[in-house]
Amino acid sequence: MAFVGVVYELSFAQMLSATLGNTALRYATTIGLFTLTLGVSSLLYDRWKIALSYLQISLVAVGVVGPWWIMATDPKNFPESFYFAAEILSYLPIIAAGLISGFELPYLMDNVPSNRKSFILAWDYFGMFIGTLIFPLVLLPMWGVANSLYFCAILNAIAFFYIFAKPEVKT
Repeated sequence: MAFVGVVYELSFAQMLSATLGNTALRYATTIGLFTLTLGVSSLLYDRWKIALSYLQISLVAVGVVGPWWIMATDPKNFPESFYFAAEILSYLPIIAAGLISGFELPYLMDNVPSNRKSFILAWDYFGMFIGTLIFPLVLLPMWGVANSLYFCAILNAIAFFYIFAKPEVKT
């Protein structure tokens, strides 16, 4: 799950750099917003316990709609007086991905025995690390930004169907 989240983050940063310019600013604001929204939704988790299957299908939607949203809110498509508003709106896929992803780790931590929590954290961090390598070295050169997002959306869809369609164990 962390693999997909970080690929979404890097893909959106790359798209924002292409549409808005100033690569360092776009990557910094993307990482900052994504991290902030991870923390916000982690705090909200105790109030809104959302099923993992809903989180996965929501991330599919963000992965599919996000590239279109960023392109549609490109400030060059709007009158100059709306440039700042369009620029702010172009960050919504990052905020959505961070908010949704921030519920995943608390959910997993709630549903594993206490002696497995460090294992979950370790795999989460490992997944993020792998995502930061795979995106620029494999996904981006092979498929480009949008197709990399669609690939990750497919991974989320597979996770959704696995979680949703998992047969109940009868006792």
